[in-house]
Amino acid sequence: EYHHSRVPKNVNFQEECESHPAQEITTLMIRNIPNRYTQQELIAELEDLGFAGTFNFLYIPLDKGTMSNVGYAFVNFVTKEWASKCIEAFQGYRFKRHRKTSGKIAAISAAHLQGLEANLAHYEKSAVNTAKLKHRRPVVMANISTLGDM
Repeated sequence: EYHHSRVPKNVNFQEECESHPAQEITTLMIRNIPNRYTQQELIAELEDLGFAGTFNFLYIPLDKGTMSNVGYAFVNFVTKEWASKCIEAFQGYRFKRHRKTSGKIAAISAAHLQGLEANLAHYEKSAVNTAKLKHRRPVVMANISTLGDM
């Protein structure tokens, strides 16, 4: 079972996913997120980039001590095509908010868990899913938009 402190750092998940072409890549790991970003700010940034209604899960882990994010997030898109468009959009992308304190450039790859169901099953058993503060929990988006149907 994976926990954010135990995600293998020496495994290239993009290569691993590409070596299993039958598996559709819909869940991405966005890295180098400025630590001051909140879940709502990352959702707003994704929406500003044209991804409103195209993802149904987002989780940005928070450091328990500082309550700041730990620099990465997991986002599941409703189709592999939207995930692919997000990979393109985030290549060399500079985050818009908190620019004065962070000049971070995004890095993006396939996540170690793929698909909404796998992410829900994983986090269902996680302590973070029962956190008292809702902004510490994964966000499941109600996808009523037709945008996700490409």
